[in-house]
Amino acid sequence: MYGLNTLNWNRHLTTIVWDKKVLAADRAHTGVFKTTYKRKIFSPEIETFFEGSQLMAFGGAGQSMYLNTFENMLLKQRSTSVSQVMNQLAQDAALSVKDINTSLLILTVDACYKVWLDGKNPLYENVTNTSVAIGSGARYARSILPKAGAFAALARAARRDKKTSCRIDWIGKAPGSKIKSASYRDQIWALLKDRILLRNSFSEND
Repeated sequence: MYGLNTLNWNRHLTTIVWDKKVLAADRAHTGVFKTTYKRKIFSPEIETFFEGSQLMAFGGAGQSMYLNTFENMLLKQRSTSVSQVMNQLAQDAALSVKDINTSLLILTVDACYKVWLDGKNPLYENVTNTSVAIGSGARYARSILPKAGAFAALARAARRDKKTSCRIDWIGKAPGSKIKSASYRDQIWALLKDRILLRNSFSEND
């Protein structure tokens, strides 16, 4: 566990992706003094609902002191809505002198939502049918996510972003799904897939 003072200043420097099939994230957590390995996607222990559908999991990028609020809101309340999440983001932004860059991916059995701050303005999008990435390595993951899928996209992010690790957790949206850790074989294949796509892109540019 983190001490209170450390927790307030830790940042979830990570990459979280949705590839229209699974929600997946790396495990790196860079704190003030060291890097630890902690899950970045979470499932409720009780039956909870988001926008009227059963909540499967959510992942967040940003400062821990703000993300903890959403863990309590989404995982411990029986029902939560997009508007409640956006209102909380707006409150957090109003109380912060600097932009806090919180972004969330929220997965239900029916849909996946991205909710985030653009400066001080909370925004949301239903991304069920769109590949999307958030977090420090998102710009690297996005480039291959639609073509290569979640695991390879995270491998690309891990290779390019020192704040993203190769350890992967994932969950699908089917009822009863649980968060799983990617097998060693899956992680190796993801790394190879990233390398193959990179090599092919160089060949196309020759």
